[in-house]
Amino acid sequence: MKVFQHVNIVTCDQDFHVYLDGILAVKESQIVYVGQENQEILKQADQIIDYHGAWIMPGLVNCHTHSAMTGLRGIRDDSNLHEWLEDYIWPAEAEFTPEMTTKAVKEALTEMLQSGTTTFNDMYNPNGVDIAEIYEAVKESKMRCYFSPTLFSSDVETTAETIARTRAVIETIRGYQDPNFKVMVAPHSPYSCSRDLLEASLELAKEENIPLHIHVAEITRLADSQVAIAHNPISNLKLASGIAPVVQLQKAGVAVGIATDSVASNNNLDMFEEGRTAALLQKMKSGDASQFPIETALKALTIEGAKVLGMEDEIGSLEVGKQADFLVIQPQGKIHLQPQENMLSHLVYAVKSSDVNDVYIGGEQVVKDGQVLTVTL
Repeated sequence: MKVFQHVNIVTCDQDFHVYLDGILAVKESQIVYVGQENQEILKQADQIIDYHGAWIMPGLVNCHTHSAMTGLRGIRDDSNLHEWLEDYIWPAEAEFTPEMTTKAVKEALTEMLQSGTTTFNDMYNPNGVDIAEIYEAVKESKMRCYFSPTLFSSDVETTAETIARTRAVIETIRGYQDPNFKVMVAPHSPYSCSRDLLEASLELAKEENIPLHIHVAEITRLADSQVAIAHNPISNLKLASGIAPVVQLQKAGVAVGIATDSVASNNNLDMFEEGRTAALLQKMKSGDASQFPIETALKALTIEGAKVLGMEDEIGSLEVGKQADFLVIQPQGKIHLQPQENMLSHLVYAVKSSDVNDVYIGGEQVVKDGQVLTVTL
């Protein structure tokens, strides 16, 4: 058993327990104890890691991104959504090769891990993507993900052909039988998919018994549906796509997680920046500074994101029985994280992705002193 000692733990559990100068115990991949220092637990430890007052919180969950697009960072700024897509993004993706996309995904994995993200939900244009290469890269990284091929309507392929091609990729991914590499049915959007393709995509998701992942802008009517939301505040701002009514959705019982979208519209994978922006936007949109408080923001980055992906029983909070996915921030020597007793405020309003020192997935260290140990670029 491995025990992490002298840590300030933000659990992000239902009651938002915070343990100051506590310990976290991990056996194999699971958390077996979290709380105040316990001598019995310490006696059982095979290894004790003293973090000297560091902050620990669950690994971040990026609910919507496009890692194969990482090579398109900065391709076009200051354009509205449809111009950006039709004149720049889709033509660039048409030139993708497996070498380009595998390299891009590895760069995204590195950027996500360095900033504390341990789980992500990816939607990718299947052109120029070798899913076997991607799987090996993600497997090596230890990250958990959904990696789903996007469906588009086109003049060169019928709905039946698109569904058949997508089904083959889904069967390939499911054939890996890897709980850390899963797939959804991912029609791109109502504006790029015909009604026939949208309906066929829904039927495919039902047949395969897997979730459906889609871009939508009209979300106010979804509160009565079995739908969860991936909120991309910075990408939505950059593309002038609006501000989601997150507070109203949460009050209606809808799970809302945070996401970065791709670096082509963001332009980074910094989930801490997303959480801060989401909180500020909801305060302004509602005209009430008490809305989207610190606890809500931190949960949106973690356990609520896990709920969006249907993974809340495995990840998203630091609780006994869950996977030991967590990040470590050492505030000592970082002036912008002082005074340290205001840890919760700093984790939303002051921390930077570069403040993440170490990251663990399933109890295994994947980032040490800011350096990724599990991705070969």
